[in-house]
Amino acid sequence: MVPFLDAVEDVSAGNRKIPRAEFSEYGRHPVVDQGQKLIAGYTDSADLLARTNGPIIVFGDHTRAFKYVDFPFAMGADGVKLLRCRDEFYPKFVYHYLRSYDLPSAGYSRHFKFLKRIDVPKPPLVEQHRIASILDKVDAIRSWRSKALHHLDLLERSIFHELVGDDDWRSVTTARRGKNSAGWEWVPLNRVARMATGHTPDRTRQGYWDGDIPWVSLPKIRELDGRMAVDVEPKVTEAGIANSSAVVLPAGTVCFSRTASVGFVTKLGRPMATSQDFHNWTPGDSLDSDYLMAALRFSRLHLLSASDGSIHRTIYQRVAERFHILLPPLEVQRDFAARKQRVDIERSNAQRSLAAIEEMLRSLQSRAFGGEL
Repeated sequence: MVPFLDAVEDVSAGNRKIPRAEFSEYGRHPVVDQGQKLIAGYTDSADLLARTNGPIIVFGDHTRAFKYVDFPFAMGADGVKLLRCRDEFYPKFVYHYLRSYDLPSAGYSRHFKFLKRIDVPKPPLVEQHRIASILDKVDAIRSWRSKALHHLDLLERSIFHELVGDDDWRSVTTARRGKNSAGWEWVPLNRVARMATGHTPDRTRQGYWDGDIPWVSLPKIRELDGRMAVDVEPKVTEAGIANSSAVVLPAGTVCFSRTASVGFVTKLGRPMATSQDFHNWTPGDSLDSDYLMAALRFSRLHLLSASDGSIHRTIYQRVAERFHILLPPLEVQRDFAARKQRVDIERSNAQRSLAAIEEMLRSLQSRAFGGEL
């Protein structure tokens, strides 16, 4: 075993970083950030490409995510570390080892300080290649299953675009507009949905927590994005609700994260409360909640341009109150919702299959780095 910094070097410095608000959905060059997805967005500017020599391990300083990148890419702005392996270390071997390491969580604080303290095994290079080759095969299956999930996400987006038309993909905007080519209007979102926010009950009051009312918070929203929230932790009590500005929102309410992780969306599957980090809309009779959730998600990058802040982007209430939504007839919205639900069933099956492969990979990693493979 050798100290971490004897195995890799931090080559992050000197590279230009792109704020998330400047990511494009399409472009010539991928942007890699600290999120769970390999590619977070795109840019057309070659001047923004990271200056690297060979494969790079990307580490999310806040998220603890590791990515192996062997193609030209631009660097996301927040919490990204670029790690290059030193001589006598095979990058794929080190990547698999770091992914297998149980790095302690410090919430949204930075984690590189913990990573620098670990040791890295240093078997002969031929053994590093052998272990990495075995793990690569299983990881390729995992990647294939993950791509199948991504394709289901693309299918949902395709269904939505078929519904609203490619020219109307920004189906939620901050500007007043007239009608689209089908004669559908953009209407103020607050006209067709009741807006509310959330709050955090006093964490020092024991009687306010460990209740039976699910409370949606910002750390959960990325994994809930585009999904129905059925049950979440932590939970608050009725006393916590009564003695704070938090409110219990009905099932079907759509929650839109407004700060830090801006623009991620979930739908409540049962009555729940949220933190103050969300704008929440309960649809009226003319608006379907699945359609609203999709409209907000697929307008995310556009809506990010309306956010403020240099470090933590925020969409303030005064901006959210100006949201306009493209409003098709209710039967069209419900047709989309029915088709989305069929995609969700396939997604659940794919997620179970992916979880089984990931468990197999973890087992092999444990054996490999324990000298048993």
